Amino acid sequence: GESHSRIATIAYDYSVLAGTQGVMNHKLLDRMFRVCDRMQLPLVLFSEGGGGRAGGGSRMEYGVRQGIIGGGGLKISSWTLLGKLSGRVPLIGINSGFCFAGNAALLGCCDVIIATANSNIGMGGPAMIEGGGLGVYRAEQVGPMSVQVPNGVVDIAVADEVEAVADIASFLGREAT
Repeated sequence: GESHSRIATIAYDYSVLAGTQGVMNHKLLDRMFRVCDRMQLPLVLFSEGGGGRAGGGSRMEYGVRQGIIGGGGLKISSWTLLGKLSGRVPLIGINSGFCFAGNAALLGCCDVIIATANSNIGMGGPAMIEGGGLGVYRAEQVGPMSVQVPNGVVDIAVADEVEAVADIASFLGREAT
């Protein structure tokens, strides 16, 4: 039936501000997490992106003044709300492409992680690694699937996003459309 086919989807896209997260993004995430909780919807997260948006400008300053963000971005309620969904609704993460920092943290909170062959997943991206004095690396060198699949970060390795979406349906016991 209709209620059995409902899911919530959150999608980051590297072609839009490098798939980064900002204050307004987290407000939208919070709303989606609350809807998932209230309606008991499975959540599918497409996690491609570079994490927090450096130099968030007036929106970032607004967030600090309003108490929305602070402490390195950890005061944001998104992390708590997502954590509360764990065990209440299925959390499925899909990655294709680069996934660093906050996006990788969201992905890591999922019950199952599906990643395409072109994925690179890391808690720190190239800029953070270089800024920490650890050397200069290209994004393709950080967390490739040749490392992440054997070490257990990725539950299901697939060729592409089409296969990943089909696996969502299988994971939820539904037919792909």
